[in-house]
Amino acid sequence: MPKIKIHVTLVNAEGKIDYTIPAIYQEEDKVIVYKEQDEQNTSVRFNYVTKELVRENDSLIMNYTFNKEKNTQGSIYVKGMEKKLDVVIKTTKLLRCDKNIEIEYQIENDKFNYKIEVI
Repeated sequence: MPKIKIHVTLVNAEGKIDYTIPAIYQEEDKVIVYKEQDEQNTSVRFNYVTKELVRENDSLIMNYTFNKEKNTQGSIYVKGMEKKLDVVIKTTKLLRCDKNIEIEYQIENDKFNYKIEVI
């Protein structure tokens, strides 16, 4: 599994998260895996084939699937409460160039712009 360096950006109404970190690209599965730079030690897994994003830390598991053609169902499992919240994801932009990906999506009235760029 080749190690690569990526630049991750997430923009929403609350602000912008922006950092460069090492990641692992699993060529056979077309999956990129990395750890976010946060206090919760969040692990992230993005599948380029299924367009599925999974974020997991001590308090939650977030599972989103993106499809520009139609709205998709996502979920947020809150571990401490043992509750699963279903969310509707409206993908407005989905661009991929090799391992680079840019996704603009909306959950309820919250808009997000998520990017992974290999550097």
